[in-house]
Amino acid sequence: MNNRPLHEKLKTLFDNEEETVDTICSAIAGGGTAVDLCKLWGVPYGTVMNWMRKDRTRTRRHTEAINDRGDWIVESVLEELRKMAMVDVRGCYDADSKLLPVKEWPEDLARSVASVDKKGTVKFHSKLKAIELLGKNLDIFRERLEVTGRVTLEDIVGGTSVGEDSDS
Repeated sequence: MNNRPLHEKLKTLFDNEEETVDTICSAIAGGGTAVDLCKLWGVPYGTVMNWMRKDRTRTRRHTEAINDRGDWIVESVLEELRKMAMVDVRGCYDADSKLLPVKEWPEDLARSVASVDKKGTVKFHSKLKAIELLGKNLDIFRERLEVTGRVTLEDIVGGTSVGEDSDS
């Protein structure tokens, strides 16, 4: 599509409305962007998005794709936290307890590493923090505030009628 003049590219996209909208919405829902798609197609992002907004059905589908992307992002973040919380640090060492080259580490382990210094000391992201964030999301750790005391009706109304001054 990139070797054709711009007006032909746009005509092709807009004439194949269903396919174009499906492609844009699938890209967005899957974590991609319409900007990247427009670059790939060699067409202006603004022109394509204005076209998307001119029709209620296209606009609705675009909004749904953005919402789906939000779900995808939440799931991805939770999965990443799960991996950090459950990582087995033994995977970065060989049988002799020597640090393996990074390229030999399991992917989950490599993604859980915060840093490796020049001496080869490996620092991991906090497992405790990852567990805490997962627990909060799953509502496992509920923070409770208990308030005790004794309140009488007289305490509430103050022993006076509404509008009455307590000094008189």
